Amino acid sequence: FDPADAGSDAKAIAIRHGSLITEAKSWTTGDITSAIPRAFDAAEQVRATHIVFDADGLGAAVKVGLDQRVGSDMDITAYHGGASVDYPSELYEGNRSNKDTFKNKRAQYYWFLADRFRKTYDAVVNGVYCDPEQLISISSDIGEVRQIKAELSRVLRKRTNNSQIQLESKPDMAKRGVKSPNLADAIVMCFANPPPKTVHKKQEFAALW
Repeated sequence: FDPADAGSDAKAIAIRHGSLITEAKSWTTGDITSAIPRAFDAAEQVRATHIVFDADGLGAAVKVGLDQRVGSDMDITAYHGGASVDYPSELYEGNRSNKDTFKNKRAQYYWFLADRFRKTYDAVVNGVYCDPEQLISISSDIGEVRQIKAELSRVLRKRTNNSQIQLESKPDMAKRGVKSPNLADAIVMCFANPPPKTVHKKQEFAALW
């Protein structure tokens, strides 16, 4: 769930079940007080096990709003894109560690998502076998697929002085006349959730962010 930064910036949600994105939508109407219940209702409808929300900016208000609604069978995770990377000592692509490869969590999970698309292309087009759990599919029922493609391809890569992968900031994107990629951010967050803390009775579940 991306609650938007401010002003006319779009809010967005994306829903993931395994490696399949089943829903992704954005909207510009209303404010945070209406966006929180809308996101929660979408999570509850698919019996989500996990909600990940963008905690930068409006994060405190979102956490309070979700806590008031979420029961014990749903986990909530605050996502800070500027925070240090997850799994810092693990090697990325068998080469450098995650902490040496990526500037922050935002760069890490955008890159992990790009890897999913690359592996899916290799599997579908080139016949290269890959673990299905590492691939990605987007439902053809989603109405904003073109917008998703546009947003995912707008964010430019930069490199730090020590060769870490970094993404341009949203203020830098605004200077180029590019709006905040809220749909893309929501999809990235879909794959940034830790393992569920709670034990669920059913094995078939969906997750929303």
